[in-house]
Amino acid sequence: MTRARGLYGVALCACTLAILRGQSNGSFESLAQRANAALETDRVEEAVRLYTQALAVKPDWPEGLWHLGTLEYDRDRFASARDSFKKFVALQPSAGQGWAMLGLCEVKLKSYREAFKAIERGRSLGLGPNREFNQAVKFQAGLLLNKFGYPDAGMKLLEGIAAQVEGGAGVDGKKGLVLTNTAIVDAIGLVALRYPLMPDEVPASKAMLVHQAGLAQSLVAVREYADAEAAFRGFVQTYPNERGVHYMYGVLLLHSDDPQAAEEFKKELELFPDDADSMIQLAFWYLRNAEPQTGLRYAESALKLVPGNFAAYLVLGRLLLGLDRAPDAVTKLEKAAQLAPNSADVHFALASAYSRLGRAEDARREQAEFKRLRSLQEKPAAK
Repeated sequence: MTRARGLYGVALCACTLAILRGQSNGSFESLAQRANAALETDRVEEAVRLYTQALAVKPDWPEGLWHLGTLEYDRDRFASARDSFKKFVALQPSAGQGWAMLGLCEVKLKSYREAFKAIERGRSLGLGPNREFNQAVKFQAGLLLNKFGYPDAGMKLLEGIAAQVEGGAGVDGKKGLVLTNTAIVDAIGLVALRYPLMPDEVPASKAMLVHQAGLAQSLVAVREYADAEAAFRGFVQTYPNERGVHYMYGVLLLHSDDPQAAEEFKKELELFPDDADSMIQLAFWYLRNAEPQTGLRYAESALKLVPGNFAAYLVLGRLLLGLDRAPDAVTKLEKAAQLAPNSADVHFALASAYSRLGRAEDARREQAEFKRLRSLQEKPAAK
């Protein structure tokens, strides 16, 4: 096996390389051996030239495409790297690392929609055991999820990266390492504010706002809730009229079921009446506090603004169930299930609604699906 090169070269494990190595002969065999030898001894320019020559002889050589792609990526030649990884995944469509690398190239080239598709496919196929590579991919995945309308999923990935930071002495050491990592802090701030931007798209006028948001939210990621509360208070006082600030604080207060959370969401709506996420949070708040009629107004308003949002359908369905409108609830919850078939919460709510209508078989099916999805969620994540 050739020596792993750079952050991304380590991603391909020995077992994958064994699968990729093909039979070859003649001039190709000589070129391949010389290319691998050049890679082993860090003769980058020579390795690139030899891999290119070998691939001219044998274009369907996956190992060569992988190595050429990673070498070009490490040299910041992202268009060339993308071409290699496109060919690689065409030959090895089940190689999650290849799709992830293709996505990372697309990020560098600012082709964000293509990057999102490739990285999500790579994650679904598996990224292999290398922790550093996994975190690099998940970092970009978190930003892309936020950019394309899934900030909660993006935040889960980014906070997971922050929580896994190693080094330092105890919690204080971890906290210090996270808070001094500008890239992580700014990414977390961007996603917490729900600004659908990549870091290099943030206007200079918003850079400090994003960074301060990240510092406060990063304390949540490392479970320093007391410090986070103090940081958020200062943050809200400094930026009381910026979009996303009161929403962020409201989400923090939900951790302790603080009634002030609802007030923060209402403040967000006073400033930005089109904030559907605050409406959805308020709908859930009134659902939990047994005020379904009040929550219904927020849920219906949210659905008008975001008709494709499964959470709006979910909370509306649950509120209707709380108002003994089970047939209407089923209609909304079935729509939520269509939009988010892998949401355990949706299937649990549907089971309750079907049970209320006496549809026992449907209720059992939804309960079984809920248990299946919940068991998948409770499995420990691969490091």
